[in-house]
Amino acid sequence: TLLAVLSLGASGAIVGTRLMLTEECPIHPRLKEALLGATELDTDVVMRSVGFAHRIWMNGPGKKVQELEAKGGGIADIYPYVSGAAAKRMYETGELDAGTVSCSQGVGLIKEIKPLREALLDMVEEAKRIHARLG
Repeated sequence: TLLAVLSLGASGAIVGTRLMLTEECPIHPRLKEALLGATELDTDVVMRSVGFAHRIWMNGPGKKVQELEAKGGGIADIYPYVSGAAAKRMYETGELDAGTVSCSQGVGLIKEIKPLREALLDMVEEAKRIHARLG
């Protein structure tokens, strides 16, 4: 939660996964619905082998990247699955296996697509409630 990372000394938190699942985010509704149905177990870290480790939603291309990395594939092998062009196609068309999308384990905590303002206010209110409870 926001309070947890701030309590540990962070100046802020990366909340991109939550922001993707807002009404205002321009990604395709099919992708939003797929991510809404995901759990924390549907994400994994890829691209460690090429020095660009990051967590993604494990769709078909994500699994292909894992397979290629396990076989010793390099960036040239992996790139077609993780390129910005592939992701853009998925964002625009809703073709869920067109590319990969960065996604945190927090995806499993998101239960509905909300307006951005409401999502941000919910985070702040949750932090306030937890802070009050902890004293």
